[in-house]
Amino acid sequence: MVLLEYERKCYAAGVLHSILGKLRNMDRFTNTVVLGTGLLILYYLWSSWKERQVAHQQGCEPPAKYRHKEPLGFDYVLGTHFDVPSVARHHHRYGKTYQTRFLGSIQMNTCDSQNVQAIMQFNKAWGVGPLRYPGMDIFCGKGIITADGSAWEHSRGLLKNMYRTNNIVHFPTLDTAVNDLFSHLPPEGTTVDLQPLFYNLFLHTATHFLLGFNSLSSDRKSDEVFEDVGSFITDFHNAMFLCGIRIILGRLRFLVPRGKLEKAVNSSHKFLEFYINKAFEEKDDVESLETKSASLLEGLVHRTDDKTEIRNQTLQNLMASTDTISILVSNTVFLLSRHPDVWQQLRDEALSNPVDPPTIASLNAPGLLRNVLFECKLHFFDSLRYCLLATALRLYPVFPLLGRVALVDTTLPVGGGSSGQSRIFIPAGTPAIICFWALHRDETIFGPDVDKFVPRRWEHIEPDQWEFLPFGKGPRACLGREKALLEASYVMTRLLKKFSRIESRDDRDYKSEMKLTCRNGNGCNVAVLQSDAPFSGTTYVQDEI
Repeated sequence: MVLLEYERKCYAAGVLHSILGKLRNMDRFTNTVVLGTGLLILYYLWSSWKERQVAHQQGCEPPAKYRHKEPLGFDYVLGTHFDVPSVARHHHRYGKTYQTRFLGSIQMNTCDSQNVQAIMQFNKAWGVGPLRYPGMDIFCGKGIITADGSAWEHSRGLLKNMYRTNNIVHFPTLDTAVNDLFSHLPPEGTTVDLQPLFYNLFLHTATHFLLGFNSLSSDRKSDEVFEDVGSFITDFHNAMFLCGIRIILGRLRFLVPRGKLEKAVNSSHKFLEFYINKAFEEKDDVESLETKSASLLEGLVHRTDDKTEIRNQTLQNLMASTDTISILVSNTVFLLSRHPDVWQQLRDEALSNPVDPPTIASLNAPGLLRNVLFECKLHFFDSLRYCLLATALRLYPVFPLLGRVALVDTTLPVGGGSSGQSRIFIPAGTPAIICFWALHRDETIFGPDVDKFVPRRWEHIEPDQWEFLPFGKGPRACLGREKALLEASYVMTRLLKKFSRIESRDDRDYKSEMKLTCRNGNGCNVAVLQSDAPFSGTTYVQDEI
């Protein structure tokens, strides 16, 4: 044994002597490159050994490893970006938790409710800053969706009061936006893609909530320099898209064209700065702010004088206020157009509600609509606003993939080892991706027909709070949950009362199109009918109601 150890040391010394001899014959630049590379390799090996030692001491085991087709990991990143359902297939193959690699770094992927709880419940161990901020700092700086720790707590505190129930929905603006949508519909029975129309509708309500003006109002002041909201939204989306690419590329974010990004960012900033300056000029007293329906911008100018911070918070709230609700309603109509008898049941209930136009109280009233549309757990047949989650947020989540990063060395409770029941050691800096698409299709929770629209399933199942998360959970749960549900419910109620049927004019399946949010790449192609003409659209097999 002693002789064997002696031979190993002699061999190592010989290798080192040989390397040093070769280095003496190289020029200084080559020496520097070789030594630097060698030190990086040694550091990587030492770090890996150290992590294995710590993991072993804590009784942790590694999870299953995804089999990459190329060494850098682009096959997985690009594959899941363009085909979100593929993540669920990977989970079916590798288990509820598995690891991938991207540019040499490990990434955890999970749809296990225990791991989801560990990641989302403990805000100090997991965060988003290292994942999002480097890619988005040029556009929207630090704010509620890019910061951690005290910076995040500060942002949350600034915004929380602005999402109180009496402030989140302005029915006159919403009513005007719905009427504008109706005015843009083609003649009865003509095929129309409602997805962009829903986007425009909720863009109007978002600009009112965030900036305090109605983009559809006929009494807009002619001296407002930046009247073209459409140009701003184009620049805003270009900036969001490029920032999203920067987040995906990670350390290679410099590959995104800087000039194109700066143009979109500067135009977006210029638009918002006009309204920020205007808000300071028209600043009311604090007391009036508490008694009226105020825009988010009005609220922010009373809480801080930092115009850059106000701009950043407004941008980050706009990201969460436009696409999300429009996608929710679009996906709901997409599914209901394929289930005409469900539409009829919902319409019967909507027509039985004497309150017209709908109010917050009437939208919250008990009724069949919640369970039918929501396909959700919130008790019996509660109401439309909860029902909306079934069709859109369980089957087609707006955010099917959610990223977090370990801020400190930590562990996940399950997923390691051959049994998948051991803890997993997570070094600081390791990203973890939660797949809600797969989580909400867990057959052990939702039944064997998880890809079907079956509202009755909720009478027989009771997923816990970490198994069904349409609006997230924990400290970072969505602030705009009530706003989204109320606005979506209002629009659906108006649609149900106005149209006897909505026929599907597209036999293609849902196609995930992933940007910062996920929408149907095939749109929502339907025909709306107010009369009782015979059904002429595509007929689908009706799942059990």
